[in-house]
Amino acid sequence: MADQSRIPLLYIAGSSHSGSTLIDLVLGSHSLIESLGEAKKIPKVLQELEPGNHHQPLCSCHVAIADCDFWKTVLQLDIPGFARGNGITLDSAADLDLARRALAFRRKTILLDSSKNLGRLGFLAAEPGFSITCLHLTRDPRAVVYSAIRKLERSKGARLPKRAGFLRKHALDWAFLNWKIRRRYRENRQSSYLHLRYEDFVLRPDISLLPVIQSLGLEYEPAQMRFRDFTHHNIEGNRLRLQSGADIRFDSTYLEGLSPFEWMMVSLMLLPMLARFGYSFSRKPPVS
Repeated sequence: MADQSRIPLLYIAGSSHSGSTLIDLVLGSHSLIESLGEAKKIPKVLQELEPGNHHQPLCSCHVAIADCDFWKTVLQLDIPGFARGNGITLDSAADLDLARRALAFRRKTILLDSSKNLGRLGFLAAEPGFSITCLHLTRDPRAVVYSAIRKLERSKGARLPKRAGFLRKHALDWAFLNWKIRRRYRENRQSSYLHLRYEDFVLRPDISLLPVIQSLGLEYEPAQMRFRDFTHHNIEGNRLRLQSGADIRFDSTYLEGLSPFEWMMVSLMLLPMLARFGYSFSRKPPVS
């Protein structure tokens, strides 16, 4: 029998550029799941709320964090001095208090944190007040490294001169991180472990999310797929959280964007990991 005093927490773990924001929005559209977005960045957001700072971070409800009723309640922003460092420090006691306020705000029962960070997951898993479900999200590493390099090249306005080295580093980072998550949490009986491929989600979102929803003791709600119909209070994350539109579709740009040499280099480097997570060596769209 589950301990009713523990707070159920669904934690999305994985690499950057893995599609966590979209999956977070869909899961957070469930009537009993409250998402915080990338909660690891709460201290950064609080620093941005300091007096004199002209940058005002936005909630995904399109209201400034300082004016959002949800975050004003959850972070207790109306308490004098809170944003100046006398409030949340993200220690275990503060995390539990924050979680209770977040769930109470709309009377939900399960908290969602899409921080992805393995260190934060370990920190939360060590807190007995949480009952953790680790949702290990992977995306084809060729898509991940291409997304990372495209973002950097857009910001610089030019093709990187040492692009192969950049791709190699990010590919190895992807492999090491996902190996650690799988090894640590798949074998850890103190935390439930689920694996979800981003490609499976975008190709069959309802079927791929069903095991996740059921593992939490919930019923699947088809309305979740219309995630833009709901108000979300995600903090930080991909710009998708602030955009309009609700398309869930497969992005194939990495299949054409990587050169034959780049594709072969990354694929050969990660061959064992590709097989472990069900990714094909060949350059073709995935099949769910």
